[in-house]
Amino acid sequence: MGVAATTVDGLFDRLDKLRQLAAELARQAAREKDLARLDRLQANLRRATENGEIVGTYVRWVLALGHAWLVRADLERSRWLTLAGGVLVVIGAVLFFSVTGSGRH
Repeated sequence: MGVAATTVDGLFDRLDKLRQLAAELARQAAREKDLARLDRLQANLRRATENGEIVGTYVRWVLALGHAWLVRADLERSRWLTLAGGVLVVIGAVLFFSVTGSGRH
């Protein structure tokens, strides 16, 4: 996740904090009358928004990767259940033919 965070929870926390920061900076900029301070607030708002977009990209990547892991786990479970079903069919066939083909007429 690069410099954005070291854990998935940290990544989501970072995104939340950047969104809160951007909202607070936008509120302050809307109320500000001093042009020099307004320019600083708008520059900080742009920086927070750009960082939020970068972290948002990481979040989307992690969510897509998580989805891929879930699909892979479902496929693995399906393979094992298919194998178990095949074994049951073979056991049933062996039992059926052993009972019906006993040689007594």
